[in-house]
Amino acid sequence: MGINDGAEGAVLVINGLLSTFFFFIARMPTISSSCRNKELIPVEIEEI
Repeated sequence: MGINDGAEGAVLVINGLLSTFFFFIARMPTISSSCRNKELIPVEIEEI
């Protein structure tokens, strides 16, 4: 019984991690584009 409960708990934890992981991947394009804009703006100002 104890081993079964531990395996079920591990599966639940892994499922939760995977769901949050894929959630962040789904939102990644907007986050990375905003980060790129913040990084590119200072570079363009320095070049000018």
